[in-house]
Amino acid sequence: MCAKLAENNTKLQAKLTDLESCSRRNNIRIIVEQRREYQEVMSELYQRGFKPALLFPARLNITLKDGARKRLSSVSEAKDFIADNQSGIGSHASSSA
Repeated sequence: MCAKLAENNTKLQAKLTDLESCSRRNNIRIIVEQRREYQEVMSELYQRGFKPALLFPARLNITLKDGARKRLSSVSEAKDFIADNQSGIGSHASSSA
């Protein structure tokens, strides 16, 4: 009986390790895909003098020229921010979440 429990425990530990590895690989894929989605808007923000940083889960943190920070939660929100700040001055109201 004890030997059977030890054998089951060993099998379950191996299965757990495999599932954890699979989960890590999937998380890496998600992060890479999210970075790809934000790549264009981040490039444009850099060109306009902002300092974007992509956080996980996919939130874009922008440091404005005056040092204030703005947090955006989607690519479309980032595009709207760019449209509102065509000059790149960064006078848009700051917010932190």
